Amino acid sequence: YSFFQEFLVKHYVRQLLSALSRLHEKEIIHRDICNVNIFLTDSTKQSIKLGDVNFVYDFKFMKKQSSSMDMETVFNMRESTIFYAPETITQYETTVKSDIWLLGCTIIHMLTGRIPWSNPTIVSNVYYLKIHKWIADGGQPPIPTDLSLSNECINFLEQCFQYDPNRRPSSQELLDHPFVKE
Repeated sequence: YSFFQEFLVKHYVRQLLSALSRLHEKEIIHRDICNVNIFLTDSTKQSIKLGDVNFVYDFKFMKKQSSSMDMETVFNMRESTIFYAPETITQYETTVKSDIWLLGCTIIHMLTGRIPWSNPTIVSNVYYLKIHKWIADGGQPPIPTDLSLSNECINFLEQCFQYDPNRRPSSQELLDHPFVKE
């Protein structure tokens, strides 16, 4: 079953990319792109805003994260770790390209109504740590095969999930992708 139809996701993603492009031009990394931070701005549900219920980071000042992640910290993060880009896990570094990985995870959540890697029969800290390892080892969130997604949508997601952040397109480049072009 589909949470949002692809045409609506496409419409939202175009707006998200526009917002990300503006942030990235100012060297700001959002770091928390997920459905809870996407706000509908009117009753027609056509316009959205990207916000943050926590806060945004300016990567000129916050490029490196602390490498001292203890087990308690990992357990407390749980579901948010599923959205982490590989470089955030392996190098404790977040860049504007990390936001692109997060965008891909958010698209899967929009399409399915479930977070990537979700398994309703397993909700344990050990499972989340395994996902962390899968991502660090090059695993990508599974692209839903049961939704009859367009080739453009699948390709867009594949672009977002490039393991090497240098191979991921920028938010500005993704605005020209056929999936979001008007």
